[in-house]
Order: sequence, then structure tokens, then C-alpha cells
Amino acid sequence: MWQRTAKGNIEEEHSHDFDEVIGFIGAKGQKEPHELGGEVEISLGGEKYAITRSCLIWVPKGLKHCPLRINRIDSPCLAFTVGMTDKYSLIRSKAQ
Repeated sequence: MWQRTAKGNIEEEHSHDFDEVIGFIGAKGQKEPHELGGEVEISLGGEKYAITRSCLIWVPKGLKHCPLRINRIDSPCLAFTVGMTDKYSLIRSKAQ
């Protein structure tokens, strides 16, 4: 993700039938190795979390997660997901 890229929700609430890891890693360098260089907001099980530091988030099978929202990007950072499965499936939550 780069400074001033798209803001807003980049994924809506959903769950999977497998465990997932979501990662955010900042690229601020050796002086600030743990800083994300921005702020991302994610919901896990209906609770919102603001992320400002590099981290890995373990999302257990069946846990509703997202929306994922980029609030601010001050420097480049890497975002990725890893699904613990050999077959991808997505269960979208129905709109209320």
C-alpha cells in the first residue's frame, strides 16, 4: 500500500471454513521497525481494532472478520493474507 492510495473499506465482513493469517508490515526502516506507517482498521468478531504497528492477526475458522478499512497511509507498507487450506472458500455475511 502506498501513500494516498484508495481509502475506505477494501473488504467486507465475511468468514472462512479455514484458519487465516492477515499481516501488515511497515517499511519505515531500521529506525522504526515496528511502526506500520499508517492506520488500518479491522473488525474481528464484531469488535473494531485500530492497527498502527506491524503485526500478524490470526483469524480462526468461522470467525466473522472485516470490514477492513485503510484510514491513513504515511509510508509504504505490505498487507497480505495466508489461508490455511488447499481450497479457498468465502462466506459473505448477509446485509442486515
